[in-house]
Amino acid sequence: MRPVIGDNPLDLTVPPGAEAESGAEPSAEAGMAARSAALAVDGPDAEAVAHLPERGALPGQYLTFLLGIEEYGLYVGRVREIIEYPPVTRVPSTPSWIRGVINLRGSVVPVLDLARRFGLPESPLSKRTCLIVVEVVIDDDLAVMALVVDAVCQVVELDEAAIDEPPAFGTRVRVDYLLGVGQIPQGLVLILDLDRVLTLDEMRVAAGLDSATNLDPSGSVPHSEASSGEEE
Repeated sequence: MRPVIGDNPLDLTVPPGAEAESGAEPSAEAGMAARSAALAVDGPDAEAVAHLPERGALPGQYLTFLLGIEEYGLYVGRVREIIEYPPVTRVPSTPSWIRGVINLRGSVVPVLDLARRFGLPESPLSKRTCLIVVEVVIDDDLAVMALVVDAVCQVVELDEAAIDEPPAFGTRVRVDYLLGVGQIPQGLVLILDLDRVLTLDEMRVAAGLDSATNLDPSGSVPHSEASSGEEE
């Protein structure tokens, strides 16, 4: 389930000897991967997603990414693909953590700002900014959403011994948003509980944007203001 560009597997892991302190910027290779327009992983299995345990992080592969100075992880089985940050169409009367929607190969996908959701300082857009497209379960159906992250770092393999319970304090995000903490050579990874980052009602609001927003014949989303401002 490693990310791939076209038919070539891409290794996002940090090369031996290139270990950095937790919170350091990802390697140049990872940065290039995050900026690629066609970074994809094997799509999640609907039945497996629907039957994930209620709490606790699973041993396996995790995609790690940066929000500010913290490194977070998502179970690879929940990740559909990674794309560079595209123009985002704003939708009126939506929560502040919904940046808008994008047209992803003809489908309208809501774009969620994790930093805003967590109450973290908002990072300026850069060449490393990208979207992680994930699938979440809403009322027994799968919905596609895109998460704004500052940079993609690597794919790591975590066994049971490398995953600890979430700490009771000391993290920038609410403990109930976390499944656990993964230990990697570069430091610690906060493993997100994707199904608890948003409440069921909030996920319904986000997922409802695909039906509430119409695509015009050119494939764009009309009647709102698109934004893609990027800073170096």
